[in-house]
Amino acid sequence: MATITLRQLKGKPVLSLGEGETLGRVRGFLLDPAEARIVALVLDRRAPNKEPLIVATANLYQVGEAAITVEKRESVIPLSYIPRFQELARAQSPILGKMAITEDGTRLGRIRDLALEAPALRIDALLVGGFPGRLRRVPAGQVRTIGPDAVVIWLGSARETAKAPLPRPLEGGAPVGVPESTEGVASVEGAPAKEAEASPSPGIPEEAAWERWVEHMPGQGEEGS
Repeated sequence: MATITLRQLKGKPVLSLGEGETLGRVRGFLLDPAEARIVALVLDRRAPNKEPLIVATANLYQVGEAAITVEKRESVIPLSYIPRFQELARAQSPILGKMAITEDGTRLGRIRDLALEAPALRIDALLVGGFPGRLRRVPAGQVRTIGPDAVVIWLGSARETAKAPLPRPLEGGAPVGVPESTEGVASVEGAPAKEAEASPSPGIPEEAAWERWVEHMPGQGEEGS
């Protein structure tokens, strides 16, 4: 299955196959932690009442190199048409910039991007930074919890990790990786507008922490710069 990163999605045109019309460009995203996938793309155009326009991921025909395609222009709707999406948009906790921390409190680095399966846009892996010129890959199945302040990574055997659930919010916490307001969308250019603060384990550099985690999770590698 093809994969694409969250940052690669931003700016892509959305094209209707029925009309051959560009309906807008991707400005941002709505991520549903319960499903561990992007459930809607937010466009750079607005409805007459200034409400954000979105395309539900379920209505995507294909995610291509040059464009994202949908069957017809009616695939673009105002945000308020789907109450669940409104709820996600009100949560103010973008996933990019959150600290990835293992169960024992050791930080691995901040989340710089997401690898997504196309066209469903389900999370395939977290791409964690913090190391000069490199991104590290943490498979979605190895994520224990996505909370308002940090993402917790399983620390155990590969067998145990294979049985781990996909990302979910902390009890009582808000969904993550969503627009910072109902009018805007979480930034994916450079550093996030508001990065979550997380206390590192004292005396353990991120590079050493990563190597220790890899010992528990064999087969993990680098994504490159």
